[in-house]
Amino acid sequence: MTDQDQKQTILNIAQKAWQEQNAQNALDILDQLKNQEITQLFDQQWIQGLKTRMLWVAFPSLPQEKQLALIRENLLIPLKDPQFNLQSIFRVTRFLTPAYIWPDEVPKYLEAFLNNQESLGAQPITTQNKGQQEPTLGNWLRDYSAEHGLDKLNKTAAKNYVMSSPNTSTLASQDKITLEKLVVLFESIKVFTLKQIKDEVERQQKKDEARQPQVVNQTPVTAAAASAPVSVNQPPSTAPDLQQNKNILTSPKNLKTALQENPKIANQKITSHPLDILGRGNNIPPTVQNWLLDYRSRHGTTGHTQEDRGEYLLKSPNVSKLSSREKINIQRL
Repeated sequence: MTDQDQKQTILNIAQKAWQEQNAQNALDILDQLKNQEITQLFDQQWIQGLKTRMLWVAFPSLPQEKQLALIRENLLIPLKDPQFNLQSIFRVTRFLTPAYIWPDEVPKYLEAFLNNQESLGAQPITTQNKGQQEPTLGNWLRDYSAEHGLDKLNKTAAKNYVMSSPNTSTLASQDKITLEKLVVLFESIKVFTLKQIKDEVERQQKKDEARQPQVVNQTPVTAAAASAPVSVNQPPSTAPDLQQNKNILTSPKNLKTALQENPKIANQKITSHPLDILGRGNNIPPTVQNWLLDYRSRHGTTGHTQEDRGEYLLKSPNVSKLSSREKINIQRL
């Protein structure tokens, strides 16, 4: 293979990895870029940009120190690309972190965001406490937090900030779009505080109480009625009707509909062995949701072909542990 052919091959794989957010391809490219003979084929500044992009694609599989460094130093590249789904990257990262650990990790990620020094816009940010500040991503988030607090909020807060803050009035329209994406991403990483959870529980309780009809006359329960058998065909109203969804793996076209009707299906275990995502040694439950996560982490989130699915079934370390029956289940999924 000539140098030009090798260069074109790397470019093609890198482009596909970025477009499909294929972590495995990105890791392969990063390994190749350790070879000086290959890096000499490219402009060094361009190589650095390529490495940054591949690191973002492979973000969930990186050590946390590298993840935090990327957030602090190179957030604008994926943030400004309308095709790159940063929320998906952090969603996968959260799934790969044990649930009981994630709340303790969130402050580290938020701090990295607040310390980003990349500029967005040309005019300084005017704050009440510190006067004029450089328009860095970190300072934009500090300005937003000063106005809306640090509790987890929805997308509406981000949109309102970008639309109404005096500091955003001088931003170009494209920079406003980037800023809104940044704030929405910042909010998506947060977790609800205990007070927020308590307040929501109380709100739901009051809502449920208001819905309950008042009973005017209550008919006494007779001994005969109390001893009457309960029909076995009458399922409890609060129990999920899993019987209706037992064919979820035999009818793939119904998967999306079934998940919408009963989101609990996503947490059903369909194989016996725990999953290891991207070789990080994390044992996570073999649920519908996590199997789909494993597949997307190796083959990206879009543009899947029959060849991609075949390669996954043949080469995935997680699939190789399965029995024949379980492999059929994954194939159907």
